[in-house]
Amino acid sequence: QVLAAPGTVAPRRGGRAEVYLLTAAEGGRRKPLRSGYRPQFFFGATDVTGTLELAGDGEPGGRIDVGFALDRPVGFEPGVRFTLREGGRTVGAGVVTETTQAT
Repeated sequence: QVLAAPGTVAPRRGGRAEVYLLTAAEGGRRKPLRSGYRPQFFFGATDVTGTLELAGDGEPGGRIDVGFALDRPVGFEPGVRFTLREGGRTVGAGVVTETTQAT
């Protein structure tokens, strides 16, 4: 759910983001991410599965620029923060830098 004035936030299915991947010591993954990874995205209380697209590997503890595609539309704009979760644990945090066309 998004609380916004009508017509100000459009539902979208993807975009680009800068993501920080937590280290194993921070509770994150031990192994790097690869393109096609499918975590849960949490935009506030809204969660949706999506796919990450990245060039190369995303090493734990690193910052990476990724493309992402969500399985269903969610209302967000550039600057919105989100978390990435896998199996009940937080593995990363990001901020949207670009959005795709509204659906």
